[in-house]
Order: sequence, then C-alpha cells, then structure tokens
Amino acid sequence: MYSSNETTPLPPLNPFRILEQGVSIRDTIDLLVEGKKIIFIALGSVLLVTSVYLLLAPRTYKADALLRIDKNKALLAAPLHSEANQSPTEAENPRAQREVEILRSRSVLGKVVDDLNLVVETSPYYFPVIGETLARRHDSHDGLAAPWLGLNHWAWGGEKLKVTTFDVPDRFLDKEFTLIALEAGHFRLLDPKDETVIEGRIGETLTAEVGEATPIVINIAEFTANPHTHFELKRKTSLAAIETLQKAFSVKEVSKDTDILSVELKGPNPEQLAKSVNDIATIYVNATVNWESAEASQ
Repeated sequence: MYSSNETTPLPPLNPFRILEQGVSIRDTIDLLVEGKKIIFIALGSVLLVTSVYLLLAPRTYKADALLRIDKNKALLAAPLHSEANQSPTEAENPRAQREVEILRSRSVLGKVVDDLNLVVETSPYYFPVIGETLARRHDSHDGLAAPWLGLNHWAWGGEKLKVTTFDVPDRFLDKEFTLIALEAGHFRLLDPKDETVIEGRIGETLTAEVGEATPIVINIAEFTANPHTHFELKRKTSLAAIETLQKAFSVKEVSKDTDILSVELKGPNPEQLAKSVNDIATIYVNATVNWESAEASQ
C-alpha cells in the first residue's frame, strides 16, 4: 500500500481581499447623535454647577508690596495694586533670605497683630447659601440693604462693625460670642451659651464679671446694622492670630540677586489686607533702621 505525506500548499492570500472591520467616522457621528440628549444634560449640569460655585464662592483679595534692600539695609516700600510678578522665584540671595525670615518672624507679625487688633474676629450672620453673595453684591454706598421678608436676623449688605477692645477670660478664648445690634446705637452681647452678658451703647467701654479673675471687656467704636442683626464675635490668642497671618502671608525675592522682595497677603477683607501690608512694611523699615543704628553704635 502506498501513502503520501505531501500536502498541497494553499495559494497566497490577496491583501486587498482582507476586510478590516472597525468604527468609521460615520458610526462615531451616529453614536453621538443618538446620545446627544445625555451629552447635553451632562454638559448643562457641569456648566450649572460651575456657575453656581463661581457665584457663591467667597472672594479672596490680594494686597502686595515691594521692599528693596540697598547696601546700607535701608528699605523703600511701595504698595502695588497689580497682578504682576505672579511667579517669583524663591529667594536664593543669602541676604534676601535673611530678610525674608525677619519679615515672617513673630516679632514683626506680632506687632501687626497688636496694631490692627487681629486677635478679634467678627463676621455677620448671613442667610444660608445665598446670603453672603447677596450682601457682597450690595453697594455699601447705598447704605444698609433692606432685610428680605423681614428676616433681620441676618446681614444683607452694608453692615459695618469695628471692635476696638474685646477681652475675655482664658476659658472663653476661641469661643463664639454673639453680638446683636439694637436700636438707638445700643447692642447686646451673648456668651457662647446664648446668655446675655453685656448690653450697652456704642462707644462706651463696658465690663461684665463672669466669676473669673479677668472680666469680659468690650468697646465698639462703630456698629452700623439693622436692628436685631447678629454678628459672630471671637477673641483668639496672639499666637493663633500670628499663625493665621503667617499662613496668608508670603515673601519671596522677585528675581535672583535683585535684592527686591515681593510681600503678598491674601484674605477676604481687602481693607484689612491693605492695612496689614502697609503695617508690615512700616514695622520692618523701622526695625531695620533700629538694628542698623544698634550695629553702628557697637
């Protein structure tokens, strides 16, 4: 019997006969058209959330200044109101780095805290979600905004409060007090348990004994608000106020070997920011002059 193991080779495949199955541009367009409803809903939702956030998000302001260090360590401070120098490099000049550390020191920032009374924090009570945005959009030159639907518990815009003195016992530090505007230039102060501790007139220094060696002392220089408007009032420690200022404060050399420092401070209160930056520059200039005089005398 005869058998053969030989096989007949298959003819080569023609590459032009191979059909590649894939997604064409037409298929992609058809898919997008079919899902256009879902796409538009997702896009609209993203735009709506973004718009609401931009509308309701609290504003952050920036105040900055330039400090120029000359060879004699005398400084010239000039406030700036632009967004220039957005990406300054880190201070690499040893002398500039030393000045940066001095500017961020507690001896300088602590003086700012004392001068501007930054240990006292005040904040109006706003209507939930939209209250702060409505108050921010109100023009303060138009006076106080009328309360919506008679809801005068909250602030609606145009309110002003300046507390010159607010001393509390240690156990009340960082505790939330409530300040209520009354008629005819009077006010009421509630403790963290919402109990009345002081009621008096604006401009007077008032004291309340609370069973501690240190009484509660308050003096309000200015209080413009609709009657019954509530404010949050808090007294912090000097250390806490300095740390808060340090977090919002940055100092960098504008560029290498220029001996020009950029001082920047960010926060929600533009008026307070401007005062703080100017005070920092002034304190530092005075301190530098004193140090230079002390070194010369030695």
